[in-house]
Amino acid sequence: MKKHISFLGLILCTLSFGQTGVNTNTPQKELHVNGSLQLTSELNMGGNASTSGDTGIRRKYLQSQGPNATPIWNTPVLTATTPTTGTLSSISYVKGTTAINVEAGTTVLIPGMTFIHTVPESINTQVINFTITGYMSKTTTTGLVTQGVFALYQNNVKVTSTYASVANDSGASIVNLPIPVTLLYKVILPPGTYNFNLRYTSWTGTARINYVPSTYTGYNGDSESMLSKMQVMIFNAS
Repeated sequence: MKKHISFLGLILCTLSFGQTGVNTNTPQKELHVNGSLQLTSELNMGGNASTSGDTGIRRKYLQSQGPNATPIWNTPVLTATTPTTGTLSSISYVKGTTAINVEAGTTVLIPGMTFIHTVPESINTQVINFTITGYMSKTTTTGLVTQGVFALYQNNVKVTSTYASVANDSGASIVNLPIPVTLLYKVILPPGTYNFNLRYTSWTGTARINYVPSTYTGYNGDSESMLSKMQVMIFNAS
C-alpha cells in the first residue's frame, strides 16, 4: 500500500510543479534524484519526440557541453606520451622491394615500405609501435658525399625522421659503406584507417635505396641484407 501512495504522490507532484523529486520535496530540475541511480540498459543522449538519443559506443565517455546543452559521448584524447596498457593484437613485418635512386633535392616513397592498418570500432583505441631500419648507398664510389633523411609518414604527414649517410675514408679502404639508421615511433589511434609509409629525401648526391650489394667484395647472394625493414607491433589499449 505504501508503494501505491508514494507513486500517487509522485504523480501529483509532477502535475502540480512540472518537476519530479526522488527523496526530496524540493526538486530543482524536471527530475531530481537525491541518492544513487542505477541503469541496467543504455543511456541515450539528445534525441527528440520522434527519435531516440545517442547511446555512444564502447569506451567513450560522457562530456558536458555546459548549461542547457545536451552532453555528448566523446573519445579520450591520447598522445604518444600518454602511458598505456593493453594486450598485444598483432606483429607485422614489412620490407623494401625494388631498388630506387633518389636524386639530390627529391623525396621518394620507398618501394615496399607501406603499412595500412584499420582500427576497428569495437576496439576503440590501439597503440602502434614502429621499429624501422634503413640503408642508403651512393650510386657511384666517387663524387660528393651522399646524405639525406629517412622519414615515416602517417596519412601523408611526416611524423618522425632520422639522418642517413655513408662512410668513406681518405685511403679508400672503406668506400660507400652504408651506415644503417633506426627509427622508433609510437602512435595512439582511435577507430579509422591509416596509411604509414617510409620515404627518403636526398640532401646531397644521388642515393640508392633497397640496393642489392652484388658488386661488394665477398657478396654471397644475400639480396635482403640492405633492404629497408619495418616491424609493427599493435596493442589494444585499455
